[in-house]
Amino acid sequence: MQYRYLLLASLALLSASKSFCQIKVMTFNIRTQYAHDDGAAHYKQRIPYINNIINLEEDFLEKEIPVFTNEDKGMLRSNRKLDFIAFQEDDFSNEIEFSSKYSRVSHVFGLTTLYDPSMWRHINKEEIRFAHDQWGERAIGLSLFENIYSKRQLYIANVHGPTGHIIQENWGAFRDALGNLHAPSIILGDFNRPEPLKPLNLKEFQELKHEYSARFHGFDNKWKGVEFDYIYHSSNLKPLASKVIHYPSQASGDKSNGFASDHFPLLGIFEDIPNQGTPSPRIFWNQEHDCNWALNCDFPGKDLVSVRVEGARCSQKCIEHHECTHFAWTNYEGGTCWLKKGYRSLDEAVYSPKEGSVCGTL
Repeated sequence: MQYRYLLLASLALLSASKSFCQIKVMTFNIRTQYAHDDGAAHYKQRIPYINNIINLEEDFLEKEIPVFTNEDKGMLRSNRKLDFIAFQEDDFSNEIEFSSKYSRVSHVFGLTTLYDPSMWRHINKEEIRFAHDQWGERAIGLSLFENIYSKRQLYIANVHGPTGHIIQENWGAFRDALGNLHAPSIILGDFNRPEPLKPLNLKEFQELKHEYSARFHGFDNKWKGVEFDYIYHSSNLKPLASKVIHYPSQASGDKSNGFASDHFPLLGIFEDIPNQGTPSPRIFWNQEHDCNWALNCDFPGKDLVSVRVEGARCSQKCIEHHECTHFAWTNYEGGTCWLKKGYRSLDEAVYSPKEGSVCGTL
């Protein structure tokens, strides 16, 4: 009997290791703001519909989202769990546990990224403020993840663009932040404008195409609307499938006219292509009497503790901690030093695009 359990466990691990190359993402503006009435557009009335969509568990989704087939490998994907979900206008959902299947990365201004912790490890995050409109600041929530099985890294950029009366916008900052990423990347979100990346000339990113153009419908329960929500991907990710989830809809059989949001969620599935990965820029090491250090680098994981300190004192903080063997510093929250433990060679450092970032070993 124990051999049977061992075989089943081995098969489960093999299945997981094969499936890391397929990445399933969704972007969804869940519109917690500006729904003050008690009708169908009120956020509390819409929570069950939002749950149905992000958990991918209800029968109507069997009609809305077919089981996708990876034709290149002939592998049928029946697992409906997503790798990443990018929420915009997620101001109140911290009070609600949507699904125990996902872990949460919270950014500024209502940006939240959910991820599957059984497949991905969150390494770090940053926010790039690039615009200000009548509703407040707008930003990119940029997160770096590492696949648990393949160790391949992936950037997820969650975006909410400006709209209405725009006080200030700097799409150049947007371009600079996303044009120098060293790992495969997916940009997704509510851009509040059609074809938002076209003027930026980000040639390394391609739009995920799909059959419907409408994503924003304004709580009218119609399929017609404005094209605001997009998914873009770097060239080292191969698009396999896409779907705009129209709910409620005739296909779902829903008769209640209940709303999930005034945006339709957009789903995308990609295949990672490791041999087309963008090479990381070279890390140039400096040798001091007490450590080796370099600019624009990071040692992911093995964190002991973080301390608020200026970059020049990060190595000294590591020396003072009896377990610290290596460190990394960024300007997060005015300057944060992450003390790390365990052996790490210089070859294990990864390039970091964060301005002023430093890493080193004792």
